[in-house]
Amino acid sequence: MMVRRFKHRQRVVPGPAFRAPALEGVLIWAGFGAFIALLYGTILAGWWAWDDSQLLKAAFQRKPWEYFFAPAVWCEFQPANLNPWIILSYDLDLALFGLEPCLFYAHHLLALWMAAGATYLLLRLWVNRLWSALGVILFLCSAPVTNTVYQLMTRHYLEGLLFFSLAFYLFVRAMRDDRSALSWMGAGFYFMAMSAKEIYAIQALLLPLIPVRDLPRRLRTALPFFLAMGLYALWRRYMLGKWVSGYGPSIDWAAVFPMLVKVPSVIFGDGFFGTASFLIVAALILYGAWQRPDVRLLAMGALLLLLGPIIPAIRFSDPNRLFLLITWALSLTVALTLGTMASSNRRRTMVALAVLAVVGLPMAVRGWSIRADLRSEAQGFEAHGRFVMEAGPDHALLPTAQFGNWFTDGAAWLRRNVLKEQLPVIVYDEIDLTGLKGDPWRVFVYDEASRRLKEVPDGVSTICSEWKRKVRDNPIAVAFDYADGVVSWRLGPYERGQYSIIAYGRPEFKVAVARTGFRRREMSEPLLFRVRYDSPEGWIAYAPLMQFDGKKLTTVEEKADVVHDKMPQL
Repeated sequence: MMVRRFKHRQRVVPGPAFRAPALEGVLIWAGFGAFIALLYGTILAGWWAWDDSQLLKAAFQRKPWEYFFAPAVWCEFQPANLNPWIILSYDLDLALFGLEPCLFYAHHLLALWMAAGATYLLLRLWVNRLWSALGVILFLCSAPVTNTVYQLMTRHYLEGLLFFSLAFYLFVRAMRDDRSALSWMGAGFYFMAMSAKEIYAIQALLLPLIPVRDLPRRLRTALPFFLAMGLYALWRRYMLGKWVSGYGPSIDWAAVFPMLVKVPSVIFGDGFFGTASFLIVAALILYGAWQRPDVRLLAMGALLLLLGPIIPAIRFSDPNRLFLLITWALSLTVALTLGTMASSNRRRTMVALAVLAVVGLPMAVRGWSIRADLRSEAQGFEAHGRFVMEAGPDHALLPTAQFGNWFTDGAAWLRRNVLKEQLPVIVYDEIDLTGLKGDPWRVFVYDEASRRLKEVPDGVSTICSEWKRKVRDNPIAVAFDYADGVVSWRLGPYERGQYSIIAYGRPEFKVAVARTGFRRREMSEPLLFRVRYDSPEGWIAYAPLMQFDGKKLTTVEEKADVVHDKMPQL
């Protein structure tokens, strides 16, 4: 989104004076590295969390050619999207570092550093060093970047942004220098960005709208990018069996619109200052559109193309990471607009810096405010994961629904298949504690206050006696369906309270779910599960043990060896 202050004073396409010398680039990149280390260096002490264990499992199990080119292998991992770069990134770290999370996080920060440097190079095509650096800093302090840095599993967003920034930069350079080879290089980076994350998949349509040279030349230069986009579409069709797909069978527009309304609060924060920051950025975009008709077209195209890929996922994924590319584009818009406005005299520079402070401070505060929750959640994952990876076979874990999901299941797989060690017992719900036989077990539960696992004295009897007081023999209605690769469910009859699904076999997990919902899943094996309901009044009810094979939902006779055959007998 590029604007100029006055038509008679500012050219749309600055000349060679705006090309960053090599020494300047090295110094600026070093400065970004120091800033990132200061801002986010503490994550080097982090451990595995969120989807890390499943990504590690996929990297250990499969070769790169399998998750890049074997549809059955990829769909077993992720049938909704095609982004195998994330497994390759973990695979590379495993080959270099083994199971050492500190070095994985170092790679994570390196990806952010390289993306910041590439963004700076892109901005330097239009504005001076100061405003290029300020645009990058504005982006680095934002909430979507903070969220992405803390979640190692989102590295493909960062590496995809690196590739996309380089592709964008090479396109403009190819236009200015009349070098078609740069365009083909950019198309290669663009394909890598699409393989990292699908939010980049349609952004090549923006290239002809960039006001550089004339439209026919832009279309010719963008041709390699369109070919890359077509190649990705064919690859996606081959791997997923569909041209277009997502997490669900259709888009729930009733859920989409409320989420889109939250975009300003996610990026700028709530309250007066967050609203003011958002309105100023909107005014800057309108100012640019008012100044030039071609910028109007670019602004409208960017709005549609940036929001389009995230709409199908906005109901399922964390909006902080989904809005990473939007935040990047807004940061560039602010830097380009203010940098152009400030180019004429010192007074305008001071005004532009003041406007940047008003915009940037709420964004930075918002980014800082989400750290506590991210750290708390990461500590919960670490407590559960370390127990699974380190505790002895006479220990038992009763995980919470928040952490006792596929993360715990993946950590168990790593210890069993990679470390070749005997696991502690993982019991995902109190109803299964009676399956523990033999000598007294040391049972551990998660304490939210200390964010640690604590041993329960006389664990099995203490937990079971308290749990039995809450259990009621109230009916739970369960309906499952499977169509077009999507499992859907309807639970009842209670509208309030919390439902959970406890799955047995492989994978094994407990996850809190909405009363009605769906999830894309390959039904290669029947799902053995039960449904739990926690009422607002504190009582608990269960549906019978059930099995769903994609066609029929049947009740399974309760036998200890059906559910507890994984448990060692001491």
